[in-house]
Amino acid sequence: MLLAERADHDEDQHAQGMPPFEAWKDPGAWLTLDGRVKPGIDKFQVPTVDGFIDIDALMQRVLVELFHPEYQWLFDKNDVRTRPDNHHFYYDEEMYRPEHHNGNKIPYQFRNLPVLVGRMPRLFHNVLHAVVERPEMPEMDAMEEYVDAYLVAHAAFKRLFLTAKQTVSASQMFAVRRSAVEQKVVIPRTEDDADVERYLMEFFRKHFSSYSDAIDAFNETKGKEIVYQEYQNVKVTRPRVVVQKLGHVVSRKSFQVNLGMFDIAA
Repeated sequence: MLLAERADHDEDQHAQGMPPFEAWKDPGAWLTLDGRVKPGIDKFQVPTVDGFIDIDALMQRVLVELFHPEYQWLFDKNDVRTRPDNHHFYYDEEMYRPEHHNGNKIPYQFRNLPVLVGRMPRLFHNVLHAVVERPEMPEMDAMEEYVDAYLVAHAAFKRLFLTAKQTVSASQMFAVRRSAVEQKVVIPRTEDDADVERYLMEFFRKHFSSYSDAIDAFNETKGKEIVYQEYQNVKVTRPRVVVQKLGHVVSRKSFQVNLGMFDIAA
């Protein structure tokens, strides 16, 4: 963005009571001394669904109402203020410590669930802390149920992914064997080779049976929508699709919120 264009946008934002582009590097430039947002910038209420933060709705509202679409997220690897980092959407850490709940670790576990943590530019991280009201802590029973649902869903996703991956590998063994025969790496088709084919088929069937069981368990899992919104697109008869859809998620230890809405300018 040209400097002249940015200046025009700065003027426009000031006219609407919004901070200028560069202000996001330093929230103190548009906060009062006691940390409150200056007049013209109201604190955002936290949108919720069933008592929990609606992360997508919150992010979209802040971006749409405070930023022009052309806003460029600056990035400098040598400037910690511009580098991406993690934001806990339930951001008051002290409230969730076990010592404030008779040693109960559920609130702390809840706050640190990867689905409640988003990676974003530090500038926007500052914005959320400055302009979003502190989220209310859910009831203890609700947090415990949420944590349990996440752990069960994580296990179901992991099992489904692994059995799908094994099923795909088992099916590929046929092609490997036949290629080896064609290239005369192994003895061509004989009665023994037919036995190998039967063994490979049985091997594949066992894996596909395990995959089918994993699909059934997955479909009965409470809370799967917590970690993967597109679970309904998983096809029972297509393990390769499961590997593609879930592999990048369940092969990691977390299901961290994916905030692909930021266009960070280098």
